[in-house]
Amino acid sequence: MIDFDGIDLDLLVALDVLLDEANVTRAAARLGLGQPAVSARLVRLRRFFADPLLVPSENGRGMIATPRAAALRAPLKRALLGLAEAVRPPEAFDPARRDRRFVIAAGDNAVVSLGPALAEAVAAAAPNLRLTFVQPRAGGLAGDLERGEVDLSIVSERVVPPGARVVTLRREDFVAIRRKDRPRDEAPFDLDAYCTLDHVLVSPSGALHGYVDEVLERLGRRR
Repeated sequence: MIDFDGIDLDLLVALDVLLDEANVTRAAARLGLGQPAVSARLVRLRRFFADPLLVPSENGRGMIATPRAAALRAPLKRALLGLAEAVRPPEAFDPARRDRRFVIAAGDNAVVSLGPALAEAVAAAAPNLRLTFVQPRAGGLAGDLERGEVDLSIVSERVVPPGARVVTLRREDFVAIRRKDRPRDEAPFDLDAYCTLDHVLVSPSGALHGYVDEVLERLGRRR
């Protein structure tokens, strides 16, 4: 915890302006305060920093910063600018005026089925926005979203990170197809037949266990 006992934001703002102007009268005008009020703040600042901060110049015109004040000037201004940025109201998002790249983590199926229409819609509404599609990292999607390395993910609800904001885009069914000239005397294509067939599993993570296997396990079956 940072100890700000003895100083407040008003004093730091006054110090920033005083260092810029090197003149109490001009600093008071910029701050919208009377000269006595600014002089009083300078007294408090000198007491806090145990340094005169600003001393009369040798020619009697204005004031000059002490070495301590000169060293404070740049970090103080950075800190005040950072604070101003932190409390500034968020800018309304206008896609037509923004120039930005959005990273979308999505599997092949989502890219093929949704990507073209999404890219076309974005290009029509916001020509300066760019979309980059990347593969979701197995086990790393939550961290990528938290760090801002991925802005949006189009994935199965099975892999949505806990606590993520979710919108259901659509629901899909698994289907099985067979060739038209399949012999009629073969056994019916039921769950037993499905489990006995040879299978190919496309697995980005390399694990030989997918969504179908999870469903089969709940049924007490395996392929």
